[in-house]
Amino acid sequence: MGITIILTGKHDPTSDYIQKAFALKKKNISKVCIDRNYFPKINLNPIKKQGWIEDINQKKIQLKNISSVIVRRPQSPIKENSKATNRFYNREILHGLRSVLESIDATWMNHPNSNEAASSKPKNLRLATEIGLKVPATLISSDPILLTNWLNKNKYCVMKSISYGLMQDKNDSKMAFTQRIPANFNINENIVNGVPILLQKEIKKSYDIRVTVVGDKIFSASLPSNDNVDWRTYDNKSKWKRFELPKNISDSCLKMCKKLNLNFAAIDLVIDKENHFFFLEINPNGQWVWIEKETGLPISKAIVNVLTEEQDGY
Repeated sequence: MGITIILTGKHDPTSDYIQKAFALKKKNISKVCIDRNYFPKINLNPIKKQGWIEDINQKKIQLKNISSVIVRRPQSPIKENSKATNRFYNREILHGLRSVLESIDATWMNHPNSNEAASSKPKNLRLATEIGLKVPATLISSDPILLTNWLNKNKYCVMKSISYGLMQDKNDSKMAFTQRIPANFNINENIVNGVPILLQKEIKKSYDIRVTVVGDKIFSASLPSNDNVDWRTYDNKSKWKRFELPKNISDSCLKMCKKLNLNFAAIDLVIDKENHFFFLEINPNGQWVWIEKETGLPISKAIVNVLTEEQDGY
């Protein structure tokens, strides 16, 4: 069995957790960090598909010895004075790194192209309906009149980001969580000209469901809902518990990941007061360590098994 490359930033506890899981199975793994403090040397003959990549210990890993790659969240490494220069150098670094890794026949979790394609919320909502999942009524618009009319027709609504919602500068970062639209909400006073808004009909839920898909395995957990619309804002006294998905919902989650060419994904579902399941979104690079810690679900073991092409039991 070959070497697994973890492509990540310097400070990523999840990557450390994955390394521990590999160590328990005594498998080879190298961690390649991409940030301003360290990024690897690479070497590639693209015609002959020969070359190497340097790991965090400055060890040259021959491409022929790499069998799998797991992509976490590599960060832009170069911080020059010119923003245009930054963009160019960082683009060259990341494209150069991808050119090295894509020249080998490896198992990806997930390939960057697949992650990018699977990050479109509108596309995923449409796909979910095509494979039989219920989704909340949704509108994306930057037209104040259309937004106002939609809100007038849909009494209870939430607003969420179209992208991944992270707002970050040099010294601070914060998340744009899903928010309930208050009564008498004035679109004209809250919309930025030209910036679209994603509105959804609010599902009055009894449970949040987190589904983690690893290869052909499903790991699901439930969290009793309170009045908050976004579970990330719940008090930390609420605990996730193992949950058995109905087979049709489980099959739909697997089918969705297959269509999106994902070996890993985190899917958010909710159960309404009438016990109906609704799909909210899929994250091709979602967090999962806290779920494993709270529920004991063997997600890290499943990740190692996929990356080492093993199918032993769980």
